[in-house]
Amino acid sequence: MGILMKNRAVNAALSAVLVATLASGQGGWTPEPSMNLVRLGGASVGHGRWVYALGGNDLTTDHASFEMFDTLTGLWTLKPFPAGLTGRSFGRAVSLGGYVYFLGGHDAIVGHAVYAEVWRYDPSADTWSQRQSMLAPLINFGAAVLDGKIVVVGGRQPLWSHRNETYVFDPTLDYFGAPIPAWTQGPSFPGYALDLAPLGDCIAIAVKGGIVVQGAGADSPVTGASHAETWRLDLSCHADATWTQLNDAPHAIRAFENVYGHVFGLGGYERVSGTCTLFLDLVAFEPCQMAVRRVLPMPIHPAGSGVVDGRIYIFGGETTSQCSTGPFTTDCFSWQL
Repeated sequence: MGILMKNRAVNAALSAVLVATLASGQGGWTPEPSMNLVRLGGASVGHGRWVYALGGNDLTTDHASFEMFDTLTGLWTLKPFPAGLTGRSFGRAVSLGGYVYFLGGHDAIVGHAVYAEVWRYDPSADTWSQRQSMLAPLINFGAAVLDGKIVVVGGRQPLWSHRNETYVFDPTLDYFGAPIPAWTQGPSFPGYALDLAPLGDCIAIAVKGGIVVQGAGADSPVTGASHAETWRLDLSCHADATWTQLNDAPHAIRAFENVYGHVFGLGGYERVSGTCTLFLDLVAFEPCQMAVRRVLPMPIHPAGSGVVDGRIYIFGGETTSQCSTGPFTTDCFSWQL
């Protein structure tokens, strides 16, 4: 109990520093060593002292590899995927129980197959294993960890088919002969019938006992408008799980990160009548209703991000406000409180 109270006190003190930093507008981005490859549409996550970038593409090749950035040594390490895990983009990665999970994705360059596969990387043994697949093949879905389970929300399937389902993965049931499947279906997103694509390109973050989700998808790949609706899914009682709509974000967000209970949106875009604009900014949200606290500039529109010891790392992506036109970068930065 003493250790728990001490950790809570440390987190409270760090949170207070963070709030003061946001209020003052101080804090800046520190250049870090560049990653090895351009990884557009790659999955990313912070895990232990490392930040991971998995898959992605450079507009010519879906990378069958991943990179690890050691935040202590400042070194990127490039490693191949195992046999059976093909190069893919627009999947998602989460950290759970000492492992990195890599979910879904598709062949963005050749073939365009969409996957339901789930792969687990064990950093301590440097080994991969395939786990129970998701209940549907998905890309651009939201994924977050809550109460020891992976929650997957929304996303897209082939032919621009937007999804509103929620799936929950229990790793304690992820073994041969388990009495019930590891994946179960949760409460579907309620706005799907009202809007063709609220969860087409989706991001999610666990905060304060629930999952905060933004559906940023467009109604069509060419002319559709982007969305900035934000919702919260309360899974405290799975049978009575409920969705609540929160404040809209200022624009569609590229990724969410959680730092000591504070939610940050990293980059984003807005599409109106076929014209797309990128936002190179960090948006600090109040986590209960997702009200905007502050907007701070970022040096890039990141392809990936992760948090280690309260520091946000961003890497790859684009350097201008023009969508998907380049130049594309391998630069990496961290946010210095």
